[in-house]
Amino acid sequence: RYNTPVRVWTCKATRGDGETFATKSQTMSMLVGQGLIGRVFASKGEEFVPDTSALSADRFPRLQHAKEFGIKSIGAFFCDGGVLEFGSTKKWDSIPKIKATVELPTVCQRSGANYALFWEASGGKLAVSAKYVTPGRALMLKASRGDDETFITKSSAVSLQSGEGVVGRVFASHGEELVPNASELPASQFTRAALAEEFGIVSLAAVFWNGGVLEYGSTERWSCRPKVRIDLAARLKAVCDSSGAAYALFWEEVAGVLTVLEHYSPPKQVAALKAKRGDSETFATRSRGFSLRVGEGLVGRVFATSGKQLFPDVRPLTNDRFPRAQHAKEFGI
Repeated sequence: RYNTPVRVWTCKATRGDGETFATKSQTMSMLVGQGLIGRVFASKGEEFVPDTSALSADRFPRLQHAKEFGIKSIGAFFCDGGVLEFGSTKKWDSIPKIKATVELPTVCQRSGANYALFWEASGGKLAVSAKYVTPGRALMLKASRGDDETFITKSSAVSLQSGEGVVGRVFASHGEELVPNASELPASQFTRAALAEEFGIVSLAAVFWNGGVLEYGSTERWSCRPKVRIDLAARLKAVCDSSGAAYALFWEEVAGVLTVLEHYSPPKQVAALKAKRGDSETFATRSRGFSLRVGEGLVGRVFATSGKQLFPDVRPLTNDRFPRAQHAKEFGI
């Protein structure tokens, strides 16, 4: 938890103790699906409360604390396997755009990238709204160049049309793109090719995320796009939203064994199961406890063949064909 020093001082001066909304919140626990935090965790999305006084206690169990400490607006979003919450004593008309700023260091850490950028549409063009360069890379460039310029500072001065360059193409297609060697692309395909060469950027990846484009790159050569969990959660939610699916899972292989790296169930599905069962279990959460060998079950076979498979009706399947058959029956899949 964190409070600004000014806020801590103000609370202490007016109350005479060291309590704040953050310290009071630290004493509370939430079930998945309960309150603002529980809902955001269950949906792996985000939620904005422009006016806490308009909420009821069942929607926001900390309503009394918010009133006590004058908290008017709150934002929350799923981040790094948990929920990041932030709020203000001033009323916000919209949620502050800090999600990308918070996530970019994690992207670099998990992918091994030297930098990360988030591009958003503004005024009909794509522009950088959040940027991050690893401290080590920034120091190295300053020592070698004698200034504070980096690939991200120069990229921040660039604006792109939808469909223009790597970022524009990814934005238009809502897909992803990997550039293994930026120096091999002509300027017509990668408008910042000269900048990449100037700053030693060899490989970069771009993926549609959160309504914009997440770009990250390295001075090392990548043969495939490093997966970062930040885009997995958003992709699983998109799968369920577009298909009407009751859940989505991403399985990762390590040493010949597949386990669930990320999962998602729509909030309505979570709420319906909770009302029926009295707990927070779903088919997705139960699947997390499974590990499958390559070639074993539906997931193992698809991984082994790099193909796809459809089960129109899982009920006739035996455990050797579908090891989670009993759980599928339990949760009505």
